[in-house]
Amino acid sequence: MHRRLTRQRAEIPAFSASRIGSDRAAYGWIIGLVTALLLALSPAAAWSEDPPPNPTDEQIDQAQASRDAQAAEVGRLSGLVANAEGEIGRLQIEVENASSAYIQAEAELQQAQVSAEQTAQAVQTAAEAVDQAQADLALFARNSYIQGSTLDNSFILLDSNGPADLVERAGLLDSLSSSHLDVVSQMELARVGKANADSAQRQAVLQREAAERAAEQALQQAEVTLSTSQSRLTALQTEKAGYEQQLQQAQEALLGVEGARRAYEDYQARKAAEEARLREEREEAAREAARREAEEQRRRDAAPPPAPPPPPPPSNVVGGG
Repeated sequence: MHRRLTRQRAEIPAFSASRIGSDRAAYGWIIGLVTALLLALSPAAAWSEDPPPNPTDEQIDQAQASRDAQAAEVGRLSGLVANAEGEIGRLQIEVENASSAYIQAEAELQQAQVSAEQTAQAVQTAAEAVDQAQADLALFARNSYIQGSTLDNSFILLDSNGPADLVERAGLLDSLSSSHLDVVSQMELARVGKANADSAQRQAVLQREAAERAAEQALQQAEVTLSTSQSRLTALQTEKAGYEQQLQQAQEALLGVEGARRAYEDYQARKAAEEARLREEREEAAREAARREAEEQRRRDAAPPPAPPPPPPPSNVVGGG
């Protein structure tokens, strides 16, 4: 019995050493496998960033269309504003010209009125002179009648005191008659001429008044047209400002969706790069595990085979006892 137990204890160490080498190899292979599995499961845990919103192509197209529509409207209104500004510039020149024409017509009217007043005064003076001459002639005739003569030439001559007095009276009579009649005639002609001039001046005043009224109406019409155009320009500028604000908003909206698309594309690129990096790490880990497994296998293959167990000692069986 004692020898049998000794043989069993001698066999146990050889069996345990073989199992330990095999267990170590299996343990190294398991470690490599677990490492590869952990790396294979790591991308989901490593990339935890949520994706940004990604606008659709339709949303981007709509934003671009809105921006283009607002830009076209701003361009159209810019053209209308430019035309209105040009029209206002032309109307301002017309108002200035109409104002100058009105001032000129007003000055000419005032000058015509002054000339008419002067002519009317001259006519009045001429009429008064004619009236005075007629009064003088009537007084001469009256005095002659009171003295017993009605301007009868023969009576005046017969009443002379002598030849010398006769000649003197004849000359005086002729002089008085001719002088009074000529004065009255000339004054009457002057009065008629001045009356004609006065009529012409009055007609000129009427014409100047009509011209002044026409110039005033033209000025007023030009001012009304200018005011209307300025109001239209103000309305166009206000409308243009509104569309410019809408254009800015549309531009900002377009930049927003385009920026969101770029952010999403950048996110996709970063995610792809990170996944590629992790995939490379997994592959490298797998290669490293395979290399280690191969190395371990080479070591196992190169290791000398375990020593065979020693032969059992011959049994000394004591017969019978």
